[in-house]
Amino acid sequence: TGGTLRGSNYALVGSGAEQSLQGLRVSRAFLSGSGLTAERGLSTSNMLSASVDRALVQAAAEVVVLADHSKLGTDTMFQTVPTDVITRLVTDEPPAHDERAATELQALADQGVQIAVAGEGSGAAGAAGAGDTGSGAGRGPRRDVPLPGPRRGAPHHGGHPLRSAAALDAGPERAARVADLRRR
Repeated sequence: TGGTLRGSNYALVGSGAEQSLQGLRVSRAFLSGSGLTAERGLSTSNMLSASVDRALVQAAAEVVVLADHSKLGTDTMFQTVPTDVITRLVTDEPPAHDERAATELQALADQGVQIAVAGEGSGAAGAAGAGDTGSGAGRGPRRDVPLPGPRRGAPHHGGHPLRSAAALDAGPERAARVADLRRR
């Protein structure tokens, strides 16, 4: 690989990084940024990062954006990925009072972006609200998939942060959930 290490997020940027991506083909690219809107797509405040991300998108068959709810509805200076190129968004569940994020999620879904909401919701209340961004038209059934590792805010008791498969079967109260809201 090549490029210059950007210390704030340990990303390789610059022409060397872009050149190393030329001719590369990947099945799935995972990207994040500073903001995500249905109108402009993913954006960032760093020109060099945006340029490398665009080069990676050119190499990818599928583009998955990772952005928490605070990035939804926020637009920053440099566009990284236009909305029509984004295949899937993985985000957290916005608070009930966050109308901006809920509106943006619905607008992204309306443009064909598959939305996956990671959350702690289990049981009746969590199942009804997890990832619900409006009408359920066009979406398949919700599927919950346990995620490995400690959840944010969970106490860490030493040792390696990844748990064994047996620890993952400890029940839904210990596992984070992903609601996959696939469009059909």
